[in-house]
Amino acid sequence: MKIPPDISIAGLQTALAPTVATATALEQGKVARLVAETVGAHQLPAATEPGAPRLAIEAAQAAMDGARIQGEEIDILVHAWIHHQGHDFWSPAHHIAHEVGAVNALPVGIQTMCNGGETAIEIAVARLICDPDATTAVVTTADIFAGGFDRWNSDSFLWYGDAGTALVLTTEPRPGHPKLLACAATTVLDGEGLHRGSDPYTWAPRQHGDIVDVRRTKKAHLQSGRGDAFNTSMRDALRHVIRTAVHDAGLSLDSPRLRFLALPRVGRKVIGDLYVPAVEDLTNAEIVYLGDDSGHLGAGDTPANLTDLIAQENHAPDDIGLFVCAGGGFTVSCLAVELGTPGIATVRTTNDTRARVGVAS
Repeated sequence: MKIPPDISIAGLQTALAPTVATATALEQGKVARLVAETVGAHQLPAATEPGAPRLAIEAAQAAMDGARIQGEEIDILVHAWIHHQGHDFWSPAHHIAHEVGAVNALPVGIQTMCNGGETAIEIAVARLICDPDATTAVVTTADIFAGGFDRWNSDSFLWYGDAGTALVLTTEPRPGHPKLLACAATTVLDGEGLHRGSDPYTWAPRQHGDIVDVRRTKKAHLQSGRGDAFNTSMRDALRHVIRTAVHDAGLSLDSPRLRFLALPRVGRKVIGDLYVPAVEDLTNAEIVYLGDDSGHLGAGDTPANLTDLIAQENHAPDDIGLFVCAGGGFTVSCLAVELGTPGIATVRTTNDTRARVGVAS
């Protein structure tokens, strides 16, 4: 999807829970050393109080303050997540809107698994394009991986960290701010069964076991003989969305403006086995992996990658970042962003959330 040139990123924020070092998890016997060496993460943010939306609210309020946007100015608030949000039967998007004062916004919830952040951005952009009266959107994500989810062992060579993210998008002129140029998405239904395996439907969560076991469902799906088809389809999909996003941004794959290609925070093994072989020869952009200090942030990898890359200020104003993500089902996306004038956008990544989410031990 080509994005009109008047949609800017006015503010960004990532709120990480306090971290637990991998060395500590090893000492406590929570994870095997071989797995730790394969995943490669040094630490994970791990909340000790419940309520993932707390992190989204923290991030959204800080992003709004940096963007000089008041809650009543927000026209749509899109929230994405993949795990329990603190209550059994409710809309976390509406709660976040209430807490940040977005009284005029349409709150929307997104559950496209780990691709939720990019899907939420695409939906927010579509509203800004289609509705001439809409000028401001906020996109949030938040997840806490506890309460029946083992962040170190529930998935295969994939560790999960607790964080909230937020982006403020606006059609009002923001010279020098990062700009969304294009987004592309496709689906790989060969992997639809990876997160359900051969399990029958249940009446309530975790009736197949006290702990979510993604390793078991993935193994069952791959043993069905569909693993090779999935891997091939995923590589094709990754290449397709990158090509499409670059084309829709009005660029060629060999453009010197393509500075970074940021990959999801899914662990060094998954990155090395799947993502790098698929994308390494497509462009001259530097392949960036930012998951070593956070692990996988559920639906928040792309917003967190955006925040971190822009905050580093290691770019020229017209440099382009490509942000790739995939989420169970599978949806595969690529977002093309002009990174803007270094230092002009208010961006932060912080662990200063102790009062709200507790101090991890």
